[in-house]
Amino acid sequence: TSFVAGRSLAGQGPRKLRWELKARGVDAALIDQAIAKVPEQTLFEQAERLARRRLRGKELADPRVISSLCRYLLQRGYDYALVEDVVRKVRDCLDREGQSS
Repeated sequence: TSFVAGRSLAGQGPRKLRWELKARGVDAALIDQAIAKVPEQTLFEQAERLARRRLRGKELADPRVISSLCRYLLQRGYDYALVEDVVRKVRDCLDREGQSS
């Protein structure tokens, strides 16, 4: 459980955590229990923080930037649905910030 908490705080999503624990020989039931303890909101916030850091100074109008961001978050172990939601929220927020400047 502490391994999952530490890795989760480091920005790793549940898929990557599951893979790492399985590679270490941890029982699948224990993996599911540990990952289930991480709230969905926490995962969203961590993915959003990673996305904002990754997008600093980049042009959001460029589809390659968004595609690269999606790949990055997926490689970190986040689910596709969560990645879509995070990218949508970050784009909306950054667009609003750009309009107010």
